[in-house]
Amino acid sequence: MPHHGSQLTKLVISTGKNAPISPSDLKVISEYCPNLRELEVTLRRTQGDSTEVECYHNIGGLSQLRNLTIKLDMTSIKLCSSNYGGTDAPAASKCVITTPDASFNEFDLKPCVRRSKFTPRGCLYRNGDIREILTNHAIDGNLAEEIFKTIQGGKRPGTEPLQSLDISCVGTVGLKKHHTSSIWRFPHQEVLSALKRPWRVTRLSECKLEVEDIGSSILVKANGPGNRPLPAWLEVPLRRIWPQKQEGSSWLADWHSLPLCMT
Repeated sequence: MPHHGSQLTKLVISTGKNAPISPSDLKVISEYCPNLRELEVTLRRTQGDSTEVECYHNIGGLSQLRNLTIKLDMTSIKLCSSNYGGTDAPAASKCVITTPDASFNEFDLKPCVRRSKFTPRGCLYRNGDIREILTNHAIDGNLAEEIFKTIQGGKRPGTEPLQSLDISCVGTVGLKKHHTSSIWRFPHQEVLSALKRPWRVTRLSECKLEVEDIGSSILVKANGPGNRPLPAWLEVPLRRIWPQKQEGSSWLADWHSLPLCMT
């Protein structure tokens, strides 16, 4: 890159799940690729925390960048680890095997499924694990516009303004079937698909942006994901994030993205 970066006008960056691109990596790219006009990059989605925000801001350091494609990686390293749910897990950890995050509160720490005849060994996941998955997947037009503005905010005055941003989601959360139990055979993927919509933000003028959903429309059918009952392990954390706006309202009408961490 030090030798050829200045000649690049288009770049695609894809990283492995164990080595996500960092804010410092993006700063280096902006230094060595001053003429980059189109960029496609895969970024780890981390609930809009300060690291994720710094990545967006540092992309703005690409002074000539006009068209940007971001693929948000939803892969959970913790949940995809082969160490979880193995038969060699110690007896003391049979109930909950995931390591709690430092930010987990009392609710987050609890297992999302209690022991029963269907789950005699308890649960692999905590409420906080499910909450993090839902939060990461919640991508709506407001968040897409906020990401666009954060990137534009990283640009220096007088540089080329960002013209377009496409956002989509990749990766897997790694939820495993709990042994032979049927409790995980619920359509949680339908819920996640409804949340992680692909978006396009286009600059129409200096002060006006157009935000459009570019995914296939999810039709709310009588038996669609917004109308089917959710299993408790999924509904309880979901409603913790998005309470009902009115009695009987569907989660599909209640959910929204959470804002980026700007502190």
